[in-house]
Amino acid sequence: MNINDPDLHEVGAALTEYAGEEAEFSARGIIDELFPYIYQASRRMSTRAISRWLEEGPKIKLSAVSIAKALRNPEKYWEGFAEFIEPQARIVQDALDWPMEKFLYNQEGFEHEVSDSKTSPRVSGDSNDEIQRSIWEYENAVHFLRQKWFSLDPAVRDKCWKYFQAKEEEEK
Repeated sequence: MNINDPDLHEVGAALTEYAGEEAEFSARGIIDELFPYIYQASRRMSTRAISRWLEEGPKIKLSAVSIAKALRNPEKYWEGFAEFIEPQARIVQDALDWPMEKFLYNQEGFEHEVSDSKTSPRVSGDSNDEIQRSIWEYENAVHFLRQKWFSLDPAVRDKCWKYFQAKEEEEK
């Protein structure tokens, strides 16, 4: 290594800092998870305004054309979002013995059930580690649903209804 060669640690640290603070985030695949929020925002904002906001705020590069295309053909995004939510909803469903199709569209009932000590998760198994893991999984699923599902406007959540229904029909 020559004295004039750059210190690769410093180069790496600078690159990491730039990536974290200044670089634009590649939006490849991210539209799937953002779609419900984009849909909700599109009721009051243009696709260009949404694109601009994403680029200026969280530095996510997502073109207005891509946003418009997703909004014109939303089925795959709603289906993908339902698939994103469903595994966590199934954990809560199994713990509460309450069909997810019911509690996903009843926020008040959901909050009552998950907050009521009488309806604590039903776990099976004889080891304490297994019980603790089940409770931890349940609590994480409740937090996930509160953050990713119930934070959405009810009208937006209603758009996913048929995708949960379709999955249940496929399983029968």
